[in-house]
Amino acid sequence: MAMVKVGLVLFLCYASSFFFVGMKANIEEDKDNGKDLIHNMCMRTLFNDLCVSTLESDPRTDLKSNPRGFIQILIDRATVNATDTYNYIADLVKKPTDKWTIQCLNWCYESYGHGFRVLKNALGLIDFKDYLGYRVLNMNIGSFHSDASNCEWCFTAFIPPHKSPLTGRNNYLVNISRIALEIVNLIECNHIESCQEAIAPTVG
Repeated sequence: MAMVKVGLVLFLCYASSFFFVGMKANIEEDKDNGKDLIHNMCMRTLFNDLCVSTLESDPRTDLKSNPRGFIQILIDRATVNATDTYNYIADLVKKPTDKWTIQCLNWCYESYGHGFRVLKNALGLIDFKDYLGYRVLNMNIGSFHSDASNCEWCFTAFIPPHKSPLTGRNNYLVNISRIALEIVNLIECNHIESCQEAIAPTVG
């Protein structure tokens, strides 16, 4: 069941590149100032407000001038929050609770441990030059997305479902990684002729 869910999440992440039909393709050639570029990109994601607030609050102005810098900001933010969640889980497992909650917490602890590794890999792939590089970056971010999603899913898999103490943290990391995936897909779409033809330029 868990493997089916992981596969579904990765499929949805990859398929998200087709969500952007009707939008401008030449994103890496956009010379807008940082704030305009942030709003231009974030409006193409499923979590526009979170995307804007995350990117605008980052103090590194050099990373706000291009979409690849956005990916680094998002991965860095995910890493910081995943680290905090990882440490929080380590504290939770020391407290008395039922065995099923402990089981899920241990699974989540292992999942986020894996998540750190794939996020580190993803940072080294941001400047991908070809389709293979894109796919590997997509798979690494998608893997982290699945780690956070499956952590939350564990608590709902029992009958009756258990209340997750990590819902807010997991959902935040799922959404942040989804935004990163969507921006990665937009960058790759910019390099595919058929995708460019399917995407009409924005007016203005």
